[in-house]
Amino acid sequence: MQGLNPMTTQTCRNGYPRQFQQETVITEDGYPLYRRRDTGQAFTVTVGSSRAGSVAIIDNLRVVPYSPYFSLRY
Repeated sequence: MQGLNPMTTQTCRNGYPRQFQQETVITEDGYPLYRRRDTGQAFTVTVGSSRAGSVAIIDNLRVVPYSPYFSLRY
C-alpha cells in the first residue's frame, strides 16, 4: 500500500482493509468473505524510517487470512 497515512482510509489493490464480518459467507462469484471479529484490540506500528515514519493503527481489518497447512504445502 503506497502512502500509508493513518488519517485517511486507503485500500490496496486486493481490497484491504476489509470490513468486519459476523460470519464467513460465499459471494455469488464464489469468493469467500471470511469472518473478521471486532475484538477492539489494535496496535500501532511505525511505517518508514524511525525518524520520519508515520504511525499506523493495525486491527483485524488489515489482517490477511491464511491457512498454515496450505502455506506449508505450497
